[in-house]
Amino acid sequence: MKNSLWIVSLVLLLFFAFGCQKQTEKVLEKAPIVALTAADIVAIEALGPALDKAMLDGDLTAATALFTEDALVLPPNMPEIKTRAAFLDWIVSQKIKVTEHRVIFHDIAGCGDMAYARGTYTETVNAEGISEPIKDVGKILAILRKQPDGTWLFSKWMWNTDLPISE
Repeated sequence: MKNSLWIVSLVLLLFFAFGCQKQTEKVLEKAPIVALTAADIVAIEALGPALDKAMLDGDLTAATALFTEDALVLPPNMPEIKTRAAFLDWIVSQKIKVTEHRVIFHDIAGCGDMAYARGTYTETVNAEGISEPIKDVGKILAILRKQPDGTWLFSKWMWNTDLPISE
């Protein structure tokens, strides 16, 4: 009797497993992976200069508007920042004036409504209470999401400096 129950259980499990596999194959057939278009790449590349302009203009609201509402920002040497609003609050709290800002994406890839961009940045800022301008150069890694209106926004943003740790 125990052997019969075990065999019936095994047979049901196999039917379930193969049934799920067929369903997954059908879903994949209906949802092909779509590569980024040339227009997508151009739109993503344009986000670098748009961010540069907003930062140089001191328009921090415009700068953070390039990020999704639920953005996750990963600054160096500190905890993550969750949401566009929290990112704006953090940037404002830094009390800086940006005098140089340049983002260049060297690698963009993705499919459908998701992409990543790897790049570099150069920036110079004047910070409240510090007499000399602070210059930084480093790397960026971003994940982007295509919005329902066809625009691209940063969903995840991470950067770190190339400069050595000061003593």
